[in-house]
Amino acid sequence: MNRKLLLIIVIIGFITLTGCASTNTPKSSSVDIEKEMEVQTKLELISILRYQKRLDNISHPIMRGGHTFCDGKVTSGIGLRIANKESFPDGLQKAAEAEFGLDNHTKVLWLVEDTPAQNSGILAGDTIISVNGYKISGGKEGLEDYKEALKSAFHKSEPLSISIQRNGQEFSYAIKTDKICEYPVTAILDATPNAFADGNMIGVNSGLLRLFMSVMWP
Repeated sequence: MNRKLLLIIVIIGFITLTGCASTNTPKSSSVDIEKEMEVQTKLELISILRYQKRLDNISHPIMRGGHTFCDGKVTSGIGLRIANKESFPDGLQKAAEAEFGLDNHTKVLWLVEDTPAQNSGILAGDTIISVNGYKISGGKEGLEDYKEALKSAFHKSEPLSISIQRNGQEFSYAIKTDKICEYPVTAILDATPNAFADGNMIGVNSGLLRLFMSVMWP
């Protein structure tokens, strides 16, 4: 048999076999795909928050110790990581609501290690009502309200007054503040070991955090 003809027969046979096989391959339903996307979104959110918590514990002492080198861009800090649903991109808000109970109210996600807030009595999950008399609203405005309240306390020597709500009850705390550089330090989910600064914030890739953790605690 002609070799070219034999090759054509083999190719046609291969296409036929793979075509038949593909008709029996199970297809994922739209429900399955949606569920998988929800799982991946949840994992992405958990990863971001895990790295951010590590980064907060690393960066706060640096921002506190180096505040005199920040060209006057300094604010008050007590060591609370706050958030509400609108702290996250649209694609992660549903997961933030489902996994961490975040809604439009501004809440405490965690307390940073070795900070004034750590032993203040405030707990993760508390809803922030006011800071130094500034009412903390919801959504993105609430996050800005909180920043402005901390900035206003910078030149005052007295402790910061913060009111929170927990299980339907209201509590007030007086917390001494730290002076820290007013540069947000943000964890970015990226395997590349890199970091950057743009004059307004500092971004640290998760790849660099993993490298740092492996060096410090191999």
